[in-house]
Amino acid sequence: MKIKELNRFLKSVMPLELAFDWDNIGLLIGDGEEDLTKVLLTLDVTSAAVDKAIKEKCNLILSHHPLIFGKINKINNPLYLKLIRARIDVISMHTNLDSIPTGVNKVLAERLGLTKLRFISSECGNSVYWGKVFVPAAYYQILVEAISKAGAGIYPNYTNCFVNHEVKGSFIPGELANPTIGESGIEEVVEELELQFRVDKANLQRVTSAIILNHPYETPVYNFTEIIDDNINYGSGMVGELAAELDLKEFAQLVKTNLQAPFVKVWNAGKSETKIKRVAVCGGSGSFLIQLAMAKSDVIVTGDVTYHTMLDSTLPIIDAGHFYTENPVLDYLEELLTSQQIESVKLLASEHEIKNLTIL
Repeated sequence: MKIKELNRFLKSVMPLELAFDWDNIGLLIGDGEEDLTKVLLTLDVTSAAVDKAIKEKCNLILSHHPLIFGKINKINNPLYLKLIRARIDVISMHTNLDSIPTGVNKVLAERLGLTKLRFISSECGNSVYWGKVFVPAAYYQILVEAISKAGAGIYPNYTNCFVNHEVKGSFIPGELANPTIGESGIEEVVEELELQFRVDKANLQRVTSAIILNHPYETPVYNFTEIIDDNINYGSGMVGELAAELDLKEFAQLVKTNLQAPFVKVWNAGKSETKIKRVAVCGGSGSFLIQLAMAKSDVIVTGDVTYHTMLDSTLPIIDAGHFYTENPVLDYLEELLTSQQIESVKLLASEHEIKNLTIL
């Protein structure tokens, strides 16, 4: 497998369209043309990560946080130069990995023993379209199967969700046309079905290709209209339930243990006696979800919560740190690579620059 082929696979699992506009994701260093040897998995592309990639003979680093965020005027950063000289490509999957239902927040929620998972917010880079395509009834099932496989008509826990109406279509093939039905210069009237469906931006290109490749007509008639709708298939953060209620102190200890965090910060919001059953999680920096989580959970587990954000929150908060709430997603990435028979190695927490933080 070439690196670009792995990149294509990763984009099919976590589409780039799900990322927020400010993000920088995908293949950030390299052209992907090299044969893949071994992958280093890391939260951040740091000097320690690059050193381990070289030691382990990895020619690709797959990270969660993007190596390159800001504008670059000169390529003289020692880290970039070390990667280029060692011929190591870098792929970063950030807010698109946050937004998929199997990504950062699902892994975090399951690490804490949560079930019945659902998104806190529909916020992500994805938008929603309403699609229409006209097809002769005899070809309806073929087209439906093709665009379903490409990602049309998907709702949580449901697939193949379509509406169809019987219509009559008419057309006159031109002299250079090669019509499936009818003859050049003669008007043709055809019994057709108008097929309607919902499709996420993340799947729009694949669905369009499926229509073109599987429609019987030389020139299929179809269109997509962006709609204002909740983004139901992707989102930010997750809410789930514990198997049994715990008090806040017990649950905080569970978070610390299960995430292998050296410590956690607990804001009880004046509710130290609250029993914890419904839990909101957001890997990394989840302060933007606290207001929404208040109505849906008894506590939120996240990282990077500021002093004033805690003071303003009437919802108990457990801040387990940015690193420790996101690092579990490397296990998910490892499983993905294993499914493709790709060898990988992870940068351990003890090897990461986070080790330089001393807890007194």
